[in-house]
Amino acid sequence: MLILLLGCLSFLIFIIYDINQIKGNLIWIKPFFAVGCLTLCGVTGVMTLKTFESDISVYPIVLITFIFLAIISFLLLIYTLFFAIPFYEAYVAGTRQKLCTVGVYSLCRHPGVLFFGFFYLFLGIGLGKPFVLLAGAVFTVMNILYVFIQDKYFFPKTFKNYDHYQQHTNFLLPSKHSIKKCLKYYI
Repeated sequence: MLILLLGCLSFLIFIIYDINQIKGNLIWIKPFFAVGCLTLCGVTGVMTLKTFESDISVYPIVLITFIFLAIISFLLLIYTLFFAIPFYEAYVAGTRQKLCTVGVYSLCRHPGVLFFGFFYLFLGIGLGKPFVLLAGAVFTVMNILYVFIQDKYFFPKTFKNYDHYQQHTNFLLPSKHSIKKCLKYYI
């Protein structure tokens, strides 16, 4: 239960970070995004490594396949959060961000949520750990609530023309058109 609470606490830390970006950008709050990420990674590591044996018998091919998919999802999440947008502007300067509407951000306004959810789903299945699936579901719901708050309150104040982006790009689920647009950007 402590693991779930700590994981949920990371989203509160993210919200404090976002409030700081629109309310004064205090230097001592700027590291909160990193603290939230490290908290969530630590929680995930603890619950994943708590026991090396699966709670449910998993065939090796299932383990390998789903762990591979979890790693791909995690790498896509890292790319989305830290490389698809300018890192310095987004996480260090904090107030000079430009709205990114291309690449993965043409899929939907919050593509990281998709990769985040898939990471926990594939990790839980691959490891055969129902608790990882439960925690991943709880964290994904928290993440959806978090990005809803970002989308409604923080990002319209953070980004110029965010309302236009909201009108032309889906919130969470990509469309056939947005998938084509994203693929065209990378190909």
